[in-house]
Amino acid sequence: MVAKLDRTSLRLLLLLVGVYLLAILQDFIYSQLKTTGFHLSESALYNLVWVFFVPILFIYARYLSFMYAVKPFIKIVIAILLAVVLAVVHMVIFTGFFILVSNLIYEQPHRFSAIVKTVFSNQFYLTVIIYAVFPFIVKRKISASVSELEQVNHLLIKDGLTTERVMMDEIIYLKTNRPYISVVTAEKRYLQHSTLNAMMKDFKVNVFIRVHRSAIINKNQVVSLKSRKNGDFDAIMSNGDEVRLSRHYRDAWEVLLHKA
Repeated sequence: MVAKLDRTSLRLLLLLVGVYLLAILQDFIYSQLKTTGFHLSESALYNLVWVFFVPILFIYARYLSFMYAVKPFIKIVIAILLAVVLAVVHMVIFTGFFILVSNLIYEQPHRFSAIVKTVFSNQFYLTVIIYAVFPFIVKRKISASVSELEQVNHLLIKDGLTTERVMMDEIIYLKTNRPYISVVTAEKRYLQHSTLNAMMKDFKVNVFIRVHRSAIINKNQVVSLKSRKNGDFDAIMSNGDEVRLSRHYRDAWEVLLHKA
């Protein structure tokens, strides 16, 4: 889940950097159309208001869990109230930063009241919207990550009058044995009344690979590969069985060639 959220954070950072650069470009185009002066340093400094989302959203995300335990209506109300508060904090902190830098680099620094008025009039409503929708975006990302982590790690297989729990990692491969599916482990072979397509939905896609229309293998249980000289291969599994890898599914199992 951490890796997922890290990738999400990276995408958010790249998005904000893109918005920052586009905002500067917009200022330049506007100056050309209106024949007004364009000062890159001022535009770059002013549009840092977008970059300030990064630290604030990062801190905000760390304290969002309390919102997910309340009712939807209350959650929306809290999200809106927090969005307004965060937007005000965002505007004030940015204005303070702008004035500080302005005093350091310009002979005639900008006035706090003028900048805060400009920022509130131009960016406040959009900032509120961003902070308001952020908790719901994060929740979807977290839910997807948790769902992946909590993906079924076992199969419940009926064996005679009993139902056995077979761990996914112990499964070597599955093969069609109509009207059943053979589920093969090192200790036993089970028959499951299902289809490969249906069972594949429960498996970790980074571990189990569809290698043939009638077979799915656990890539961690592959010992070696043997070419059939026609584009197909045979996978020698950990229990000594051979499973055919069809060239028609090569996109899925080609990674095994590099592993081998």
